[in-house]
This record gives sequence, C-alpha cells and structure tokens, in this order.
Amino acid sequence: MSDEITVGAETERAMAAIAEVQAERAAEAAELRSETTAEPGLPTTPPAPERVQPPSIGRRVHYVDEVQGGRRVRAATICAVQRFTVTLDVINHDGSHSAVAQAIHGDEHDRGAHWEWPTRV
Repeated sequence: MSDEITVGAETERAMAAIAEVQAERAAEAAELRSETTAEPGLPTTPPAPERVQPPSIGRRVHYVDEVQGGRRVRAATICAVQRFTVTLDVINHDGSHSAVAQAIHGDEHDRGAHWEWPTRV
C-alpha cells in the first residue's frame, strides 16, 4: 500500500485557477505600486506568488466567518477533501468542536465563511 496522495484533475484545475487569481492580484498590486512614488532603492514589484498548497487531511487551517462587528477566526483541522471543498473540525473559542462540511478556500478579501492557510511567520 502506497502512502502517496494523488491529486485529481479537478483539484489540479482548481489549484491552477487559484494560482491564476493570485498572479492577477500580484499584477494589480504591482500596477498600484508603480503609480505611487517609491523610495529610492526599494523594489516596486511584489515577489512572485507562491505555489498554491493543496489541502490535505490532517492539516491545520483557519476557519473564518463573518459575525456582527467583523471576522471571527478559529483553528480547524481538515478532515476530508472533496473536489473544491473540505470538511473541517473547527475548534470554538470555548474549547468545544464543530463540524463544518463543504467549506471553500478563501483569503482576507473574501466575505462569508471560508477556510484559509495560517499566515506564515
């Protein structure tokens, strides 16, 4: 039995679409930076977009949903991956757990409930 995880064609297409959107956003950011006055010696173009990490079972993510007054971010673990969505075990602020099925991937610009990778520090 192999421990390798294979990525289906639909997942690869979804990852390519996400990478394309990230590249478009990077290009838009570069255009905005070029319209502003940069300090001498500082680069005016953003770094190349990182490769999109595919979701996999057991990975830790953030589950973000909108509540009155802003965003609520909670820790979650990916329990299953289906096409373009994941099933999450969300850890609530009181320590209890909630299951969230069919959560979509998003980022800080998205509205509504979604999951996202934690920020690298």
